[in-house]
Amino acid sequence: MAEQEEHEQEEHETRQLLSLARDTFKGIAAYVAWTDGDVTVVASPGAVVAALEERVARLAEATIARESAEEGDLIWEPELAVPEGDPSDAIASVAVPVTSDSQRVGTMGIVDFWRPEIADELRETLIGIAGQLAALHAAAVEPVADAAPEGDAERPATVAPDAGSPGVLEEILESIEDGVVVCDHEELVVVANRQARLLQGAGSEAAIVGRPFPFSIGFRTSAGAQLSHEDHPLVRALHGVIVGEEHHIVDDSEGKPRHLLVSARPLEVGGSTGALLVMRDVTAQLAEKARLTQIAMHDQLTGLANRYLLLDHLQRSFRQVQRRGGSLGLVYLDLDDFKSVNDSHGHDAGDEVLVAVGRRLEAAARAGDVVARFGGDEFVIVAHPLGDPNALGLLTDRIRNVLSAPYNIAGQSFPVGSSVGAVLADAQRDDPNSLLALADAEMYRHKQAGRPNGGGE
Repeated sequence: MAEQEEHEQEEHETRQLLSLARDTFKGIAAYVAWTDGDVTVVASPGAVVAALEERVARLAEATIARESAEEGDLIWEPELAVPEGDPSDAIASVAVPVTSDSQRVGTMGIVDFWRPEIADELRETLIGIAGQLAALHAAAVEPVADAAPEGDAERPATVAPDAGSPGVLEEILESIEDGVVVCDHEELVVVANRQARLLQGAGSEAAIVGRPFPFSIGFRTSAGAQLSHEDHPLVRALHGVIVGEEHHIVDDSEGKPRHLLVSARPLEVGGSTGALLVMRDVTAQLAEKARLTQIAMHDQLTGLANRYLLLDHLQRSFRQVQRRGGSLGLVYLDLDDFKSVNDSHGHDAGDEVLVAVGRRLEAAARAGDVVARFGGDEFVIVAHPLGDPNALGLLTDRIRNVLSAPYNIAGQSFPVGSSVGAVLADAQRDDPNSLLALADAEMYRHKQAGRPNGGGE
């Protein structure tokens, strides 16, 4: 009877550790498989997970079968057969060996929609939890003898630490790079790790723990609006809702806004229903993404939209016109004899002219228009929506006027001509590429007619 109770206690503590790993990393499931064949899986509840059950099992088996290159190395196992549909639906396992006395005794891992580049972020925490699982397993299968066997009198006995003890769990929580908060059923914070305190601008544990969490953890939406009490992720989790990776903002200890991906779920705390909150700081990633997007979608010289962003906006504008009606106009312009500017004044002067043209076009365009450098000395303006039938003509006139003024470059003033063509789209017949071709042809018609400033009709 006592042996069965010990086994049940070991299983309970194992599940607690796996739940900690799963909830911290917002995974689909966490598992540990011992070399003796015993496997424990703790999966997130819900229909989505049920649909993934077979895939998770197959992936865990494939991961368990693999050997890592060195002790403590991560085992990265992507799903080999990507399911039909979006390739991003593929799942993967990030795992570490569970070792005892330098011998592998099992494998512990997380299954989720992972990317290989984030696997290393999990290393220390996974190894820490795996170490506690190993200690727990060792205590169960290799109990310390009352007396050392004859011949081993000089070898000291080793007792495995209690993996479920508060000190061990606190050490694991403090090492996690995500902010972790646990509250009880009365909405009082009972756990807040170091990263959570930093994200909340709290210098000490006492500043958060024991307080009502809405007071301590004030989220704003991604748009900057203060989150109401009933919409707070922890409040919703206390009512049984699983909240997955919502974008919120908090002010850190220096008063700077930090962008977070926030998840929450119900959690048993002291025999009652509490809640777990996990906050992943993605401020740096969002800033880098914005920087790369700026580089990828904008012309580096003028700062205008580039060809790729223009085409994307044009396609979206076409779809909007097809759904909602309205008009879509396109203005295509080319600088006349721009080569002579480079030849006479140098490429630096030519670059200054292109930048100046971009600024003038932005000043002439309406607030909702997109101005792009299409390539070389060619520029395109997407005008949408056009409520007034004469709006495109008025826009074209403004563009011709602003471009007709001389350019002052390096203390010299000289004119640069332009040819401008403008067309209205037939959203039911045209497409973005054909509209660009029509506008280009209209611009070229003006150029061939010998109207340096676009002329008029």
